[in-house]
Amino acid sequence: MALKIDSTTYDKAAHFPVNHGYSVRATPPTSLVIHSTNNSKKNTLFANEAKFLYESPDVSADFLVGKDGKIVQFLDSSRYQAWHAGGRQANGAWTAKPAFANARSIGIELHHSIGDGRYPVAQEDALTALTRMLMARFIIAISLL
Repeated sequence: MALKIDSTTYDKAAHFPVNHGYSVRATPPTSLVIHSTNNSKKNTLFANEAKFLYESPDVSADFLVGKDGKIVQFLDSSRYQAWHAGGRQANGAWTAKPAFANARSIGIELHHSIGDGRYPVAQEDALTALTRMLMARFIIAISLL
């Protein structure tokens, strides 16, 4: 599969200042965190999910993978950390395990609406190609929890 990534349509750093759902990355990422956009709505549109992650001042992701295999990139993972998995809070507690917190990870969202069945093959193939590319680029080893 030829990996095509749209890195211009939703370029968050080009249109919103630092701290609008993302921060400057201090160290290279060492893990990938794959989430689902599954929420309380059925039949959500890819464009709506992308717009939310792009415009939100509170959350973000590095990538969004659509049901048809389309991939959009919100942030350059080598320069910025998306706010997708949390980190150390003011009280010292972690909202994600330190190895998978925002500062250490790349956040990948899979477009998935409540009630959807299995992830489509095109989406799984795109996710596989994306994760392989990112693991090679950032020298991220396979690690299962």
